[in-house]
Amino acid sequence: MDRRLVGALLLLFAFVGAAVVSSAAGRGLAGAPVVIDLPGPPAVGDCLLTPPHQDSLTGGSATPDFPGFGPCGTAGVGPVVGTIGEVVAVRTLSGADRTVAADSDGCRSSALTYAGLRPHGDAFAVPGTPADDPIQWRYSVDVRTTWVTQVPSLPEASSWAACVAHPTAAVSGPGRLANAFGGGTLPGAYGTCWQSDDLSAAAQIVDCNEPHVAELIALGRAVNDGTLDPEEVRRSCVNQAAIVLRRADPTIGGTLAIRIDPDTLPASRIRSNPACYVTPADERRIIGSLVGLGPMPVTFAG
Repeated sequence: MDRRLVGALLLLFAFVGAAVVSSAAGRGLAGAPVVIDLPGPPAVGDCLLTPPHQDSLTGGSATPDFPGFGPCGTAGVGPVVGTIGEVVAVRTLSGADRTVAADSDGCRSSALTYAGLRPHGDAFAVPGTPADDPIQWRYSVDVRTTWVTQVPSLPEASSWAACVAHPTAAVSGPGRLANAFGGGTLPGAYGTCWQSDDLSAAAQIVDCNEPHVAELIALGRAVNDGTLDPEEVRRSCVNQAAIVLRRADPTIGGTLAIRIDPDTLPASRIRSNPACYVTPADERRIIGSLVGLGPMPVTFAG
């Protein structure tokens, strides 16, 4: 279905809608057709501000409701109030290639790249990792993604689709997902945090905007077979924390503790997929994500 046919369909819906309204008013007038311009694509970095109604063209509305995109904010302050998500990729749909809306893996990969992570093998890594690191650290963020098409009620007729990323939580917190690992600050809702010093299956996962004990830096996997020296793994973890927090001393003078899991096993038993995470060095609880902290102080609860 080409653009001209889409325009004809929209014109028909507008005409029928106007006719129904006129009839209901008892005037017996045949409504006049209205030409509706299709919206152009947003830009990567824009935000979805108003969602479309999926049934807008079939629910009796004379004017179809399109998704509303606009600037996310100014001066790095963050998304405007009411922002639904950030546009992380835009694709043109043409000919028979109109299946992009079902490409969830491609949309999610675009979100991780947009966040400043880079593909590394079958995973994503943070830029700046040494080439000779014995651990391949695997990064992710707690993000949901969806393709939003030009005409949501007629996705097969749309000429573009935008991949929109948003956190699970309703409020993301300060910062933008855009380049969070490469110079920005990760909104707390995108982090992975929990309420214990250790990492176990029973760990209570919470929104990083809430007071919490630990935040995940990355999950690791040994580059080579064989045992791993715990101190070597620890040094690699500390280096990753320094890159992610953008602090030469990621402990911030002993305020934070950089931990690995497992942390106390002898070298002969240490597993080849350690976890690297951060906790307070004392009994306090952190508020917000530490990703991109830079020179800012850690925010503690209370």
